[in-house]
Amino acid sequence: MCIVLNAKDICVTGRKLTDKVYYWHTGQVCGHLKERTLKDQMAKDPTDVIRKAVLRMLPKNNLRNSRIPFKSRIPFKRNEVSRIDSYRRKK
Repeated sequence: MCIVLNAKDICVTGRKLTDKVYYWHTGQVCGHLKERTLKDQMAKDPTDVIRKAVLRMLPKNNLRNSRIPFKSRIPFKRNEVSRIDSYRRKK
């Protein structure tokens, strides 16, 4: 599971905000290829940008089962990280 807390705060270099385009097909027969720039996609859903970037880098197997929730919808408690001292490397 991948949890991204600050997906809306990503920075891109160059002209990627206007030049990077996301395409998808609506399923209709003729001429229904839609497109959206990175700037428009960040305004609509910033977590989808991170989700697509991560999923397109991973192989098509069980590693692709990632979830990227919004900051307000994290399914875990805050500061739930616990330290494990029982694991020590034996010399």
